[in-house]
Amino acid sequence: MKKIDFKTLITIVFIGLLFIFTFIFSVGYVLSNIDPKNKLQGYTIAISFIGIFATFGGAYLGAKISADNARYLEELKRKREITEQNKKVVHLIKMNLDNISDVHSFICNYYLINQNGFLMNLKKERKYFYEDNNRPIDLEKRGNIKFLEGYMDKWSAFKDWNNPIIEEIDDFKGLCEEVSSQIINFENRQINTIYQLKQVLPKIKNYIIFNSEDQNYTIKKGNSQEFEEFKAYFMLFSILYIDLVEDILDINLND
Repeated sequence: MKKIDFKTLITIVFIGLLFIFTFIFSVGYVLSNIDPKNKLQGYTIAISFIGIFATFGGAYLGAKISADNARYLEELKRKREITEQNKKVVHLIKMNLDNISDVHSFICNYYLINQNGFLMNLKKERKYFYEDNNRPIDLEKRGNIKFLEGYMDKWSAFKDWNNPIIEEIDDFKGLCEEVSSQIINFENRQINTIYQLKQVLPKIKNYIIFNSEDQNYTIKKGNSQEFEEFKAYFMLFSILYIDLVEDILDINLND
């Protein structure tokens, strides 16, 4: 509800007073002509009518202003509550950002991908490979996969990694599920980012293998179709990672 500014209020009051004086003069004039001997009484009766209308009108106006103010304050309170709730969710995700960042860093390191260059260029060129809902454009041309392959080294190797990749995936997926009911007031694109992350992380996890004997990790390549699927999942994961960091957490990846 928009508050009435001072200029508008003065205009309303002026019009109201003009109406009142016009009413008194018109009714008083009519009544005085009915009884010419009591002209003053005609104007008195007209003023009395105005008094009655003013009493009920004032009560109505006062009640309306009071209700409007109460509604306005309730809206402000609700907006503050939504803002605080959103801040808590963002803070919670930010506290767990290392988990998902580590997963992305691991895959980039495994294939000797320059992570920063890859992400910066993906930000610029994603519109050529994906629609607004992150659906790939023209799958047959494999534009998204070719973009990734331009950054991947032709060989891969086992990687010693200090952090528990599989557990980190589980933890962040669990976080996405935890906040699902608390992000209803986020922008639709932000809700979609968290929802899609929750879907793609288990698919990424299926390709990561931990060798307990050697205490290292590898990524299952599988057959050509499976490897193609992995690359598609990683591209989607990369886009969602960009959106999570920059759109939801308001962190510049360039920093």
